[in-house]
Amino acid sequence: MCGFIGVLAFGEASAWASRLEEWSARIQHRGPDAEGTWHDDDLALTHRRLSIIDPTSSSDQPLASPDGRFVLAFNGEIYNFRALAPGARGDTQALLQGRPLATSPELLRGMFAYALWDRAARELWLVRDRYGMKPLYVAERPDHVVFGSSARIVGAIARLEEIDTQALAQYLRYGSVWSKGTLIKGVEEVDPGSVKRCGRGLQSRVRRYWNLSSQLICNSASDGNSLEDAFRQSVSAHLVSDVPVGLFLSGGVDSTLLALIAKESTQDLTAVTLGFKDLHIDESGLARSTAAAYGLRHTVVAGEDIDTQHLDHFLVAGDLPSIDGFNTYLVSRAASQQSLKVALTGLGADEILGGYSKHWLVPALTALARLGRPLTHPVLRALGGPSDKAREIATHRQSLVATYGVLRSVFTIEDVRQLAGRDPHPPVGVSDELPLHFRLASLEIENYLRFTLLRDADTYSMIHSLELRMPFVDHVFHRHLREQSPLELMLRRKRVLTARFNDQLLRDRARRRKTGFRIPYRDYLRGPLSSHVRQLDKGPLNGLLDVDGVSEVVNRWRAGMLNSVNIWGLVCLDSWVRSYRSLLSNGKTVKDG
Repeated sequence: MCGFIGVLAFGEASAWASRLEEWSARIQHRGPDAEGTWHDDDLALTHRRLSIIDPTSSSDQPLASPDGRFVLAFNGEIYNFRALAPGARGDTQALLQGRPLATSPELLRGMFAYALWDRAARELWLVRDRYGMKPLYVAERPDHVVFGSSARIVGAIARLEEIDTQALAQYLRYGSVWSKGTLIKGVEEVDPGSVKRCGRGLQSRVRRYWNLSSQLICNSASDGNSLEDAFRQSVSAHLVSDVPVGLFLSGGVDSTLLALIAKESTQDLTAVTLGFKDLHIDESGLARSTAAAYGLRHTVVAGEDIDTQHLDHFLVAGDLPSIDGFNTYLVSRAASQQSLKVALTGLGADEILGGYSKHWLVPALTALARLGRPLTHPVLRALGGPSDKAREIATHRQSLVATYGVLRSVFTIEDVRQLAGRDPHPPVGVSDELPLHFRLASLEIENYLRFTLLRDADTYSMIHSLELRMPFVDHVFHRHLREQSPLELMLRRKRVLTARFNDQLLRDRARRRKTGFRIPYRDYLRGPLSSHVRQLDKGPLNGLLDVDGVSEVVNRWRAGMLNSVNIWGLVCLDSWVRSYRSLLSNGKTVKDG
């Protein structure tokens, strides 16, 4: 797990190289163990390393291939590197063996983003893993291309000052930007499962080597393994490490299953749990019983000592703003306090296995909406759904995709229009060829997982120099899941997997009602963050959003007419814009002298 920043500028890269150490310092948290720089006339590159596989200096980067043709800056882990390159000491070296494996990402199993410079062809390869677990951003300018692991560092180097209004509408609607674009106009993600190649003239071309819909449409897994064996192999692969591995352990079924399987593969596992005084959200007792049953080392870290310093750090630490990242920030901080560099998490299980109520609520409400408002509104209200979402679904007679977008929304469409002056784009659609369960799973994976959870998992774990690994987000496991009956998956959801393991504790956790991890936003906003709320209509949002609309939203919240997460979202946005503008004003580029 690492980070890198680079500039492709044919004939001018040597001038950019003078800024490499400054850029490296700004991403130090992504790799405090080692740093390196490299440049020639066309490319300037800096890398920070968090040493996990082959922690010796032989895997420090940027790293050149044995023949000197290729130079690599790599972020992530390749779990099958030993099978692909038996003589390699680590996955970084494996990527450069033979005709470099880095030019064949379809062979790789893992999470990764890397820049590969072909010195002979004078061509840059930017490659990203299948799901977008590792970040990779690019800003293409007339005379140079900036790329790297941080959107805001890329934007600052490229001197991009404008906030993208369409991305702003997306953020208000969904709590993060649900698109490959970012809030920084001109900075975009490299698409998951793709290779972007930039050559002379800075012309780029993109090749997709994998996409989710194609995999889920094809229902042959092919290797003869059972679903439970496929998951065991995924967990085992995600345990590949030369340093101790931790586990985020709650009282839920996902982390319990991970604990059960991980313990079969390793004795060196530390479970970490956040404990709270509030018994409604505290799961430390259940986690203790799980750890005791499976013989895990276990640490409970008190989550009650959250003060203004921690909140302020979170608000300025995000590479891109999100309403959903504070939980990851807190538990990653707890794991880092235990001197861990790596931790397994159950992230992704709900999305592919139907762990949310949305997996049955979306198709049910879509069908009702087609019958009109008289049915939809009372049904959704009876199920505890907000009245504004009920009205929106009922009024517009939604498609499956649009209903999903409403249920995942933060601000209503009317509020977004008033605040941002435009409509947000709908969620990323999915193939109609998929069975219903996989259509819903794809909606979650292509939208909420990709644009919110995976971004947050990387950003807010790496703030604490911690690598998160997600065995449920694995293309080989998903391929086996596609072999299962879609109807059975729709009806049984996680039990399709958990019932295959003969473990009573796991069965008990599977029957337990899902609780989720709730953050006391209201207490923070009325307490340590109250000054942030008071300045919302006076700071940088005044000019980006309709200032009267911001004041109205705050007043509605104070009157108890609006959820606290809406105000939390505005506070996160306000803090991020301030932080990015400060970075722009303090960070010179080569163009500034």
